[in-house]
Order: sequence, then C-alpha cells, then structure tokens
Amino acid sequence: MRNKLNIGDQMPSINLKDINGRRVNLKGKKTVLVFYRFVGCPVCALTMMPFTAYLKTLKDINIVYAYTSEKEKCLTAQKEAPFPENFHVISNSSKTLYQSFGLNNRSILGMIKSMIRYFPKLKKSNESLKSEGIFVDVSKFGIDGDMRIHPGDFLIDENGKIVTAHYGQDWADHISLDRIKQFAESTSKVHQFEGIDEDVS
Repeated sequence: MRNKLNIGDQMPSINLKDINGRRVNLKGKKTVLVFYRFVGCPVCALTMMPFTAYLKTLKDINIVYAYTSEKEKCLTAQKEAPFPENFHVISNSSKTLYQSFGLNNRSILGMIKSMIRYFPKLKKSNESLKSEGIFVDVSKFGIDGDMRIHPGDFLIDENGKIVTAHYGQDWADHISLDRIKQFAESTSKVHQFEGIDEDVS
C-alpha cells in the first residue's frame, strides 16, 4: 500500500471516470478531492451536505467525491441531490483509489469513537439541513461499503501537485470549510495535517 502523500507531491497517475461515464481530469484547474466512506453513511452526510452547499458555488474548480459504495447506489443518491457540471462522483468499491492516496486507516476503535461522538448530533443536524434544503435521507441506502475506513481530503493545484493532504482520524474528520475557501480564493499553500487545522505559514 502507498504511504501518505505530502505537500508538493505529484498526485498519483490515475485514469478516472465518474459514475456517469465522464472522464475526470485532475489537471488544468484546481481540484477538491474528498474521500467518504459510503453513500448511506449518516456521519459522512453530517459533513458532506454543508460542504456541498458551498462547493456548488465554485464553477471553475473540479469537485470530486469518492465512495466505497457500488455504482448503482451512488447513482441513486445523485438523483436525489443533483450536482453541477464540475462535480464528479467516483464509485471505488475496490478501494484502489483510496490506497493510491495513502488512505489505509481502517480502525475499529476509530469507528466506535465516531459512533459515540457523532450519532447524538445527527438528529439536530438533519433538522437544520432540511430547513436549508440540502438534506438527503441517507438511511434508505443502508451499509454499502467499508465501515471502518477513515475519510481524507486533498486540495490539488492546476499542475496536479498536492497543496493540502488531510487524513481523517475518525468518520467525520474532514478538512475545514475555511481551508477549502482559502484554497479556492488564493494560491497560498498550506501545511499537511492530520485531524488538526494548522495555521498558514
């Protein structure tokens, strides 16, 4: 399995197609690449839906969401919440894409901690998301993917170089929305971090 990526590394050489058969070109413009668990993961939805509301405003940036779910489940979920043209959803049940970006963390302890930490927040969060019109009922999709894998987020520049690599320490540990906004609005580079937002140098 590949080691974790560092700032300045060239992204892995990969050929990608999204669930709609479109080729995904990760060079030529900025890319936000987010690795989730599976489409029926309620904790993933806790972070995905607010992210998506902002990311939909970024017309000139590639947005790529990867899941360990089978293609059909991803297609069903996309019908409920259609994405703009610059969004790509990747079905990667083999997890080869995850491995190529060094996402090898599959902790049972992390899974238990995540359940204790986040499940009490889900009902309140879902009610808020419904009021904002960005709620998708993920409960209907069930468990269709890897329960133990942790998420990851990568900000990639126009030349395919890693600007930020975030390796989550639990189910909902994603890069901050402020970090993504900074990346979208400037060319400043930031540090690699794992589960912690570090100051920009």
